[in-house]
Amino acid sequence: MLVAAVCIGCIVGVVAMRGYVLQEFGNAAEALEHIDQSYAIEVRVGDTTVYSAAYEDPGARRSDSDSDLPACMEFTAPVPEQAAP
Repeated sequence: MLVAAVCIGCIVGVVAMRGYVLQEFGNAAEALEHIDQSYAIEVRVGDTTVYSAAYEDPGARRSDSDSDLPACMEFTAPVPEQAAP
């Protein structure tokens, strides 16, 4: 009886840990998506500009609210087929 209770507790714990790990990966993905990679560079020789380039990061395309699943992860179960009457 004690072994069964410990096994059930371990299964529940592993499932909870899986959820926490997925949430952390989702949060890390959101953080990486929000890094601003804009830059501007100008190479000058004396008073003359030899080369200039710039890139404006468009920003994050998505953002998750606290009620959403992490980083656009969707968990769906297939709908069982209905038997014909």
